[in-house]
Amino acid sequence: EPARTRITIGVAVALLIVLCVVYLGRPHSGESGSVASVDAVGGLVVAATAPPATISPAAHDGRIQFATQTEKARLVYRSLDYGLHWSPTSAPVAEWTRIAVSALGQNVTAAAFGQPIYCSYDYGQTWAATATPSARWISLAMSLSGQYQVAVAGYNSGGETADDMAIIWTNTTAAVYASSTYGQSWASVSFKGLESFGTAVFSVGLSSTGQYQTAVANTHSVLGEYNNGFRVSSDYGKNWFISPVDAHEGALWKSVAMSASGKLQVVVGLYVPIYVSTDYGLTWNARAETPSNFWTWISLSTSGVRGTAVSFTEVYTTEDSGASWIKSMTGLPSTESWVVSDMSPDGSRQALAGIHVGLFVSLDYGKAWNWSATRLSSNEWSCVAVSR
Repeated sequence: EPARTRITIGVAVALLIVLCVVYLGRPHSGESGSVASVDAVGGLVVAATAPPATISPAAHDGRIQFATQTEKARLVYRSLDYGLHWSPTSAPVAEWTRIAVSALGQNVTAAAFGQPIYCSYDYGQTWAATATPSARWISLAMSLSGQYQVAVAGYNSGGETADDMAIIWTNTTAAVYASSTYGQSWASVSFKGLESFGTAVFSVGLSSTGQYQTAVANTHSVLGEYNNGFRVSSDYGKNWFISPVDAHEGALWKSVAMSASGKLQVVVGLYVPIYVSTDYGLTWNARAETPSNFWTWISLSTSGVRGTAVSFTEVYTTEDSGASWIKSMTGLPSTESWVVSDMSPDGSRQALAGIHVGLFVSLDYGKAWNWSATRLSSNEWSCVAVSR
């Protein structure tokens, strides 16, 4: 009988210890706890950090947004209320050019001139430099989970500002880097047999999983060669092939975006109409009726049905996968400085940035815009990113 009593007491003590460990290990109200997360191939990669108490878990509705500055304060800002109010993060002062965020807002990657790439794994609260070159980063893309990322580094030709290099004038590329580890490690992309194309890449777009990737380049590479097509990958960037594009030699491609599946893709640039692919980037068709040929940026909803195209002077939206475009300038000032936009999964929440005009938000699919309620320290904005 005493032996049975000792066993019973031992079991009870063991259960109590287990319960204490479980309780103490879980995040409580107001805490930022961590739990292990497993990537698509089953490897333990990044600790999933519980969002701060001020962040809703339903961040995929576009609630969490980030924005970068190139001039003056040169900070990375974060909004937790659909872009209505902004506050600076702890990211270092730098000439920030691009930023990307994962679906829930936890993984954030930012790029600047003369700096390595920086990553945050806790919703932009803390930042760490990665083992990447201190380059002139001009493009950045991320899969929805944040596992797959691609960054483009431009040549230092001297004299250009971040506005020039990241927005319009660059036509050569020093290198393209990719990460499949949430930005923890990076490797140079060779394009395997298409190496010369890499000298002209300006923008890369990824599908939600990162499986489909499309790289667009300015038509003249550093060697003076004419690039008559985009480069497309369907295996997470391991292999690339040419996707012919019927565009004139003076085209300067600026931005590519795609639906979550990667089936619908849209590319914009200078001196060309908007180009659309409905077969994962295999073939492309120009939308001859597009009202501008001086485009700087394109963003799409996850379905690809809604999109926003930005030119220097105007903003246009589509509700039919790029078949037609409608001017959307309600609430926007007249300027020649619009550069970048992004949107929530369904396109209902959008953010828009300009070099000299500040940040604007839309809560109605880009039909009307409102200037951000927060008076920020600078109007020199280079990029915005919206959680999905």
